[in-house]
Amino acid sequence: VAADQDMAEYLEDQAVGTVGTDLFVGEMPAGTVNAMVVTQYPGAPPELTCGSNGITVDMPRFQVRVRNTTEATAISKIESAATALAKVKNQTIEGTRYRSVTVLQTPGMLERDANNRPVYAFNCEAERDV
Repeated sequence: VAADQDMAEYLEDQAVGTVGTDLFVGEMPAGTVNAMVVTQYPGAPPELTCGSNGITVDMPRFQVRVRNTTEATAISKIESAATALAKVKNQTIEGTRYRSVTVLQTPGMLERDANNRPVYAFNCEAERDV
């Protein structure tokens, strides 16, 4: 399972959003006005542990974006997501052990969409056992 799917499920468990309603994986649905999306992208090189048969830890990166009609709500949602993800340390999420999730920057304004709605974002790096 991709890290973005795991992280969306984790954010739902942390009451940040509801998967399939206002929290999505991969891309933000055009028809959903107020939404959060978690999208995985390539990260750092995987860890190869001496004596193993290959990759033992991978380090995917993912971006979290929030779009909302209200600026204050967009900021609140993105900050809630960052706070929740920063707490991931040595735990199993959806059957995968995560050593950690590192929030790589302070959440901030990414853009305004075609309808002038604010989109806030931040990026993370996960360390997870393969």
